[in-house]
Amino acid sequence: MRLGRREHAVAVLDALVRCHLTDDGRLLDGCYDLAAGTAVRHELIWGNFFLAYALARLTGDRDADASDG
Repeated sequence: MRLGRREHAVAVLDALVRCHLTDDGRLLDGCYDLAAGTAVRHELIWGNFFLAYALARLTGDRDADASDG
């Protein structure tokens, strides 16, 4: 979220949370392979991971440059 893209990141995260996140925290409507018609509206683990990671970065809970040890 460096390089002046914070506003865009916030807008994308806002849309994901508002339109695709369920009350129990599942991110729905992910697409695995649109061309093949495979899993075109599903919960995908990497979508959940990257949403959680981006929210943690945005709130300051995770430094992207930090090592886990």
